Amino acid sequence: MSFSIGPIAFPFQPFWLLLSYWLAIWLAAKWAGPERAQAAKDLAQSTLWAGLIASRFVYLALHATLYVDNPWAVIDIRDGGWHAPSGVVAMVVWLVWRLRHQMEIRQSMWRATAVGVAVWWAGSIWADQQMVADMPAVPLTELQQGQTQALNSLLDGRPVVVNLWATWCGPCRYEMPALSQAQQDNPHIRFVFVNQGEAGDHVQNFITQQGWRLNDVWLDAKAQTGQAVGSKSLPTTLFYDAQGRLIKAHMGVLTPIAIRAQLSHMNHP
Repeated sequence: MSFSIGPIAFPFQPFWLLLSYWLAIWLAAKWAGPERAQAAKDLAQSTLWAGLIASRFVYLALHATLYVDNPWAVIDIRDGGWHAPSGVVAMVVWLVWRLRHQMEIRQSMWRATAVGVAVWWAGSIWADQQMVADMPAVPLTELQQGQTQALNSLLDGRPVVVNLWATWCGPCRYEMPALSQAQQDNPHIRFVFVNQGEAGDHVQNFITQQGWRLNDVWLDAKAQTGQAVGSKSLPTTLFYDAQGRLIKAHMGVLTPIAIRAQLSHMNHP
């Protein structure tokens, strides 16, 4: 789900998309030859943009009701709103149209695009397989009462949203009000906030200071949960069904719309 380079953690999927694109553009230029390399590079770049724009627009169309109250949120790509199959179709259509009069680079472009898409798809499948499918049995301590339970023992028949956070994490602080509101608005879904590696007194004082209305706050003193689920960065939010099976994992800030979109899938599997 994520990986580290020194002290910095990166989400895997965007990194892999860029790597696949760089591979495709390099192959397109190489196979097109020196005289046509720039034309191949330009077409590869426009093809990527066609795919990204189409996948974004299709996602927005499918979730249009979520943006009615805040239309400007359509430009906030932190919500993770992309429809990958539509992007691939758009890339193919764009290439067909642009290559109809560029016979000299047609073969190299199709080959490079096929390799890039295949590498991206294979990496995405691999990343999904690396994610822990079931909620892990990491020991946690409840903030208020101090009792210790395994994370997977918190299943109570409801879907569960597990948010990994820390007081020093700026993005965690940014998204917490929206998560707190979602907890209040969706009592049929359990929200579990797992602090990573901080003392209980400090966490409680910080929550009080911020004025957050949070229930189900737990302490992971050894910060084991992130490692157990394959994430090396905060914030990380995990969406589980009522049986504790992972539905989706999100690394980074969750916008209010992204939360609502994911919860709608949990409400209507």
